[in-house]
Amino acid sequence: MKLISNVMYLLSRIILILCLPVACGSAVANSKTPKPAFKIVAASYPVYIATLNLIKNAEDVELKALMPLSAGCPHDVSLTPKDFVSVANADVLIANGAGFEPFLENIKKARPNLRVILASEQSGAEAAKSEIHHHDDDHPAGHNGHDHHVSDSDPHVWTSPAMHIRQVIRIAEGLADANASRAALYRANASNYVARLEDLRATMAEQLKSLQSRAIIT
Repeated sequence: MKLISNVMYLLSRIILILCLPVACGSAVANSKTPKPAFKIVAASYPVYIATLNLIKNAEDVELKALMPLSAGCPHDVSLTPKDFVSVANADVLIANGAGFEPFLENIKKARPNLRVILASEQSGAEAAKSEIHHHDDDHPAGHNGHDHHVSDSDPHVWTSPAMHIRQVIRIAEGLADANASRAALYRANASNYVARLEDLRATMAEQLKSLQSRAIIT
């Protein structure tokens, strides 16, 4: 029971870390603020939360979620004309990539010149597969010398703290390149957020190291 309690505590910590920026302030400019100079659209919830942490204290930056934050899998989402208007007005689109957002191809066809940051891919071509094979440090040693990890075709990269840290860094570097005047801020925020994720990662490893199985049923 103590182990279950510790796991539940860790899950609550994850939710707190991910959602804290929402409580601190809105990422979308309101009617009393100037028109945003830099507009970002996030294609899915995981990259929306990561980006929310990265734009903290960035003035005149607007972040919008392309799909409803209450939505489940992007495979269940169909883009509306309003969504395409949001994309048309965006300076950059941030997506998880690795096949997580199936509507990306339609967006690219509609706006072929839109800058797209793929959190799970490099140079627009390398799938998250290359990352998935290199996150053994998320799983403590032991367990008969065998590591369980995300399937090669699983796009849910953010479920691993180590891989999500790589996503955060990719997004930050993409934003720094797209919006050079705020590059230092994006990178500073990335460093702070990564430090929090590293703390969470270490705590999770410590709490879960006694488990004999790494299997998770969802």
